[in-house]
Amino acid sequence: MLYGTIVSVLLNAGWGKGAYQVGILSFLVLMLIGLALLRGVPDRTSEAENEGGITPPPEHLMPAQDMPSEARF
Repeated sequence: MLYGTIVSVLLNAGWGKGAYQVGILSFLVLMLIGLALLRGVPDRTSEAENEGGITPPPEHLMPAQDMPSEARF
């Protein structure tokens, strides 16, 4: 959506092919910002593998104990 807005505004301003280049450049910059943000998110899967086991889900996500066992899955 941001790419389309940038290209549309720049095309109307008379940029021609440069509008598409600026749009692609802005898209790549946003992708790099997203990559930088995601690098800060911990990888819980690799942490569980290092501990040697799989961690169970939190208690509030567990199925109710009064449900029949075949209905839990």
